[in-house]
Amino acid sequence: MLRLLATMALLAFAPCRGLAPAGDVAETPPEQTTAVRGTVPDLTGHWLVLSYIAVGDNVRTVAALWDVTAPEGTARFELRFVALPATVQASLDQANDANSRWEPSAQQLQDVRDAWATLAPEARGAAKVETMIDGRDAFDETLKKDETTKDSQFVIRQMVSYLPGAQRPIKDVLVYGVTEQLPDGFRGTYVGASIAAAPFPVPITFKGTFRMYRLESVPARGLFARLLDLFSGCGRSRR
Repeated sequence: MLRLLATMALLAFAPCRGLAPAGDVAETPPEQTTAVRGTVPDLTGHWLVLSYIAVGDNVRTVAALWDVTAPEGTARFELRFVALPATVQASLDQANDANSRWEPSAQQLQDVRDAWATLAPEARGAAKVETMIDGRDAFDETLKKDETTKDSQFVIRQMVSYLPGAQRPIKDVLVYGVTEQLPDGFRGTYVGASIAAAPFPVPITFKGTFRMYRLESVPARGLFARLLDLFSGCGRSRR
């Protein structure tokens, strides 16, 4: 695991430009690139990705949103810097406050899917996102031997570079080793590192598991739920 993170962290100090620091108005979106090696499944769609990080005896859930397209037949990842729907975020925060694993309900998955195009942007100081996807037939020796990836069907790696800013890391390095395909997505092992800037660059490592939900696989709302949505917030009578 440490060798895998170290290999990726070699790129951690390249200069980067992009979004304004968190809290400021975003000037431009971060540059995002995708590289694919080997054979990987069709990943096009909208994804809710949940990383379950072990912190002592507790578990913290971290959510990410991926928009995956294939404009020329090859996957292109976009890590979205947006806020989850308020009710979904509140549920996730409640689970983290209780030091417990958060698993979204069908209703919450529907809420994320239905709000996808209107989720509020968040300026987090991201400058560049590099995504690398390796099919098992393209694994190098590091991926074949590392405990996080050796049993994976394919591996997704991301490096998120940040502009200098208070309490922001230089980079986040994220590794998702996909070990199982499910009807609505994938699950597997996860390791990540935040490379802190002060007093000198030091990786702070986290490990755990992850779950990917393809939102297009979420069942549509039933008739009764759609009726409730239609009348939500409307007065039942007028005076």
